[in-house]
Amino acid sequence: MVVFADGNATDSRDTELHTGFRINPTAGSMVLSRPQLGSPAVVDFVDYSGMATDVSVVSLPDGQLHLRQKSTLPTPGSGNRIATVAAPNPSATVDSNGLITLSWPSTVDANYRVEFLNQLGGQWQILTQLKATGPTSSVTDASNGRTERYYRLVVP
Repeated sequence: MVVFADGNATDSRDTELHTGFRINPTAGSMVLSRPQLGSPAVVDFVDYSGMATDVSVVSLPDGQLHLRQKSTLPTPGSGNRIATVAAPNPSATVDSNGLITLSWPSTVDANYRVEFLNQLGGQWQILTQLKATGPTSSVTDASNGRTERYYRLVVP
């Protein structure tokens, strides 16, 4: 079922439903209900925030009620999908104080984890985990006099 919450109820057809109201484009709650024993019963709901143009909230896998993700892929009449996040190519700079800054092109709302090794053959450790808020993300690490440290960027 596809329902357009666009305030144009007169545009509804047998195969395309339009509501007489608009939803708040950036944050709010949506409820799908049906009559049950003379009262509305909630079938599904979603709370959303931080929405951008042409982004939807989807259930993955379809139909489950717990894991919601944002998607930029329209999927009317088919299964939900999300765009895969390409592995970014990070760059590194070191300033005169020995601060190392790793930067990479990011996808808004994608999760990233930066890990490090102090020597080859060691155990990867988590430096930080973050959710991207813009088209570029970065993290800074102090070298503390180390002459060797290895980083990797993980897109979980």
